Amino acid sequence: MTSYWEFRQSFRRHVARTLLRIGGVFGLGAIVFVALWTLLEVFDRRDNATLRTETAMAVAVVAALAAAGLSARSAGRESRVDPRLVCPHCDNPLALYDGFIVLSSGNCPHCGEQVLED
Repeated sequence: MTSYWEFRQSFRRHVARTLLRIGGVFGLGAIVFVALWTLLEVFDRRDNATLRTETAMAVAVVAALAAAGLSARSAGRESRVDPRLVCPHCDNPLALYDGFIVLSSGNCPHCGEQVLED
């Protein structure tokens, strides 16, 4: 059984990686938008700035959604890598929102069994 402090340390690391991953998705969307908008400003000779901006925004949103999907997929795999973030009784992940429940109660929110030692 995992101690409270070991779980808290693993949980904090997992939350930090998740926040970094979310920031990366937003950063990728912003970089794609700025790069495409700049290219369209330089090479597109038509006089429609709104169309150029909307095109760059649409591509940036699609790129960010694709990155978010890949990020969520890898986050699911990553949450099962650390054995302290998986319930030993029902094998469900104890990361993100479930981690707050585990920290406050010491029990798995899925099966109700105790996962942290006192």
